[in-house]
Amino acid sequence: MKKIAPAAPGSPAFFIDEKARPERIPTVMSMRAIVATAALFLLSAGTVPAEDGFQQWKNRKGQIMTARFIELQGDSVIFEMENGQRVPYPAADLDLDSQSRVREMEKAAKLARLPAILRTRCGAPARQAALAAGGAPAEIEGAVVKGLNWLKTRQDKNAGSLGEEFPVGMTGFALLAWLGHCETPESPEFGDNVANGALYLMEMAQKKDGVMWNGENGTHKCYEHGIATYALAELQLMTKDSGRSIPQLDAVLTRAVKIILDGQTGMGGWAYGYADNDDSSDMSLTGWQMQALRAAYLDGIETEKIARAMEKGLRYLEKIQDDKGAFKYRPKDPAGKSTLTGAAVYNLLKWGAKDTPAHQKGIAYLADIYRNPAPGNNLYAPYYNTLAFFADGDAGWETYSRAFIPKLLAAQNADGSFLSATSGFPGKDTPIMNTTLALLCLETYYRYPREADNGR
Repeated sequence: MKKIAPAAPGSPAFFIDEKARPERIPTVMSMRAIVATAALFLLSAGTVPAEDGFQQWKNRKGQIMTARFIELQGDSVIFEMENGQRVPYPAADLDLDSQSRVREMEKAAKLARLPAILRTRCGAPARQAALAAGGAPAEIEGAVVKGLNWLKTRQDKNAGSLGEEFPVGMTGFALLAWLGHCETPESPEFGDNVANGALYLMEMAQKKDGVMWNGENGTHKCYEHGIATYALAELQLMTKDSGRSIPQLDAVLTRAVKIILDGQTGMGGWAYGYADNDDSSDMSLTGWQMQALRAAYLDGIETEKIARAMEKGLRYLEKIQDDKGAFKYRPKDPAGKSTLTGAAVYNLLKWGAKDTPAHQKGIAYLADIYRNPAPGNNLYAPYYNTLAFFADGDAGWETYSRAFIPKLLAAQNADGSFLSATSGFPGKDTPIMNTTLALLCLETYYRYPREADNGR
């Protein structure tokens, strides 16, 4: 029996001539069926395919081996031999069918390594299943991809940022939209955009003592920092178990989270400048800090401190709700705002407060106020309303989505952006903000599972 040495230096010989053992070539199940079975098994169980995971692989010379696929490391495939030894082999030296199987199994393995909460957004089959389950219009995926491509055109090729006036916030928004479609630094189409955007945010954190913002005077600093922290926390959650995490990202995030935690007011909300001023805390700013902390909690960053902060945060939300069910912008305001109630209801839902009076009054208020929801000229409130109705589920989501989502799809421009170029705050960056928020609304069907998860 003739053996050849693998191309990888130092690895043992493990390929043999195909003619030497023709009985080992699969005959009952085709290679493609093996791939499909392996991918399904990996997705459902997160472990090796078939009974023991061993398959036959062929190189370009027609020689075969029996081995178990472990992972793809760079340009080499790591195989486990029947004697338990793991060896690398150049992927390019496998035949085309084996290369195809390696790609499919690596893709399935990546999905299996993702936290369960993120799997519905990753992979076309998972997204399509979630869209179908949510009764989504067929045009959504095409609209999302078109919008994501438009965002590419708005990114500074040198800096990695998006936006002119609030580049940190706009870059964070764009990252959330790309990540919502499972686009990571490894993605063929958007990988460079995600990586460069993340590096820009990390650079801003390093330049500004951990706070991510544009550095100019104004009241926007906490908004930008909260949005950027949210985006980087999601990125780490999606990459940390892949073996290809971004260097220094954890350190940047840990510091960013500490800034948010330290900035919470005694009452439980957040105020401009992270000032400890209960009267100045506001629901709009608080909404982004709570979303950022939830993503960080999922990452395992400062979980005990975040849990305590969220207990205070939930009490804060209860205190600023008016008799009608709306939530106030600031604690001493005479009445709540319809445009901010969705933010409060969504955060109540995602931290496990669905059955509380605050949630029940809030979602009933939204259902009454938004009987005919429309995008308007600014998607800030619709973003939160969409999240709140979806997370709440039940008949409210069906009624809301049937009325709102078709109008949102109709608001997409030919170039992929959403709404007009001059409508509303934040000035020059309005098209980027509205487009990213529109994409996050459309991705709602698969971005996070509907179930309340208490932040987990």
